Amino acid sequence: MLAAAGDERPGLDDAALRCTLPEDDPDFREIMLSFIEHLTEKIPAIRHAVAQHDYPELARLAHSLKGSGGTAGFPAFTEPARRLEQAALQRREEEVVAAAEEVLRLAERTVASYADSTRTRGEANINRG
Repeated sequence: MLAAAGDERPGLDDAALRCTLPEDDPDFREIMLSFIEHLTEKIPAIRHAVAQHDYPELARLAHSLKGSGGTAGFPAFTEPARRLEQAALQRREEEVVAAAEEVLRLAERTVASYADSTRTRGEANINRG
């Protein structure tokens, strides 16, 4: 069973969740915000795949997060996503659940820390549209 959203356990501090790309550069900021938006879509997808024991989908989601996290300036996702991918490929349920909980906590904390930034981006896109 996955931990409830907002479950706080020891781990990375908030500074480790910040993007390593220069956020004041518009091009890099766009990459960062795009990653955060995709991350919000991956959270329920990971939860669903775990609940359904859909190991191929979990491995796909984890692999995507492993690569995109580092590319978008969020290297904190690389190792937890790698563990989730490997556990899913090996169909090791206890390890899948533990790794998924870690990735989900990380994802939820990251999304929450950028909530104002993504809200502002959405409003800007609406105003441009």
